[in-house]
Amino acid sequence: MNGDTVVDIWGKNFLNFDQYLRCGFGPKQVQGEFINEGYIRCISPPSDVTGAPMPLAVTLNNQQFSNPIDYWYYEHPSIFTLDPLRGPDTGGTHVLLKGNNFDPFVDMPINNHNDTCCSFGPLGKVPAQVLNSTKVICVSPPSYTLREVDVEITLNTKDFTTDGVKFNYYRPPFLYDIDPLMGPVAGGTEVHIHGSNFQDTGKIFCKFGDNTVPGKFVTVNELLCKSPRAEKEGYVPFQIAVHGDDFTSPDLVKYLYYDAPVIYSIEPTCGPERGYTQITIHGDNFIDPGMGMVYCVFNGTIFMNTTIYEPDKIKCSSPPVLNAHGVNENKVSFYDVRLTFNNKDLTDSVKRFHYYKEATITSVYPAGGPVSGGTVVNITGKNFHPECACNVTVRFGSYQVAPVINFTDLSLIHI
Repeated sequence: MNGDTVVDIWGKNFLNFDQYLRCGFGPKQVQGEFINEGYIRCISPPSDVTGAPMPLAVTLNNQQFSNPIDYWYYEHPSIFTLDPLRGPDTGGTHVLLKGNNFDPFVDMPINNHNDTCCSFGPLGKVPAQVLNSTKVICVSPPSYTLREVDVEITLNTKDFTTDGVKFNYYRPPFLYDIDPLMGPVAGGTEVHIHGSNFQDTGKIFCKFGDNTVPGKFVTVNELLCKSPRAEKEGYVPFQIAVHGDDFTSPDLVKYLYYDAPVIYSIEPTCGPERGYTQITIHGDNFIDPGMGMVYCVFNGTIFMNTTIYEPDKIKCSSPPVLNAHGVNENKVSFYDVRLTFNNKDLTDSVKRFHYYKEATITSVYPAGGPVSGGTVVNITGKNFHPECACNVTVRFGSYQVAPVINFTDLSLIHI
């Protein structure tokens, strides 16, 4: 209704009669500009009339006018704010414009939605989706040079607002990998995210499937998140956002939730200080996530390789507690044993493995006996009765038997 709109008029039999070529907008007339016999141009005058069509006609002699067509005036729109105020320089951000007078003809026999556009500064116009008179959505175009542009709106492809609301572009974050790629359904796994273009915006988030958790900025190439609890095991998409809710693609990285492994028992429960006792661990939910993921963890710090035999059985070896000189200088008598299936999270269930000083035989009497057995054999040595011994046996070749008489630290007798 403020006028000053450049109105293009197409028809026929237009003549260049200078000051006599005029356009009539209702009772008001303005000078016309001759382009060719089928095209002239006029600038609309101001009007107090909105909500009803204004007859627009052309005269070549300032007396007789052509057939009229409808011309509609509307209240000038205004933009108050944008949501979001920023997006990646690759474009594609759905920007919600909030303001007024975005849909002036909602109850009238005219629809200008196809002529409603957003302007992102010198990046050009993009189509707008009119939601109502106060909300419009436009998709940001890409910008690889400009970091800030003014967003304006037009309802007729020509007259734009001049509100100067800024939209900022940033280089989008790129997600390369996460470590670990899996964790228990209980959550709480510390996940390191590796990529590029990370920024300390204070609005960093990680998304595990449908669950969103806050993230922490470490460097421009690393972020940190803790996995939330999951309802069930399985793979979920993993995404990150460094600017609120602008998340990376859900197709880049998958995160695996698994049921928490449980240790029921270990055997044997003891071994010599020199280590490398083969331990069998019985439990449940023992998965095989691949090489370099599953370990027996002694004392929370010592990771030993494992072999997964069944979903309920794993084997590994005990670490030595002797130094290079064969001395247990830290006086280790036991280690707590746990499992990890992602090289980070340890099982809640724990079993204890005890260490003992290795037994030494100094003499055996007699040195032989009949093949029928039953000979009383006196074996002398040391460390035959450590407190943490779990399965004292005597081996005769490939036969193992338990000592039964005079079992002391220095001697034992087997019949």
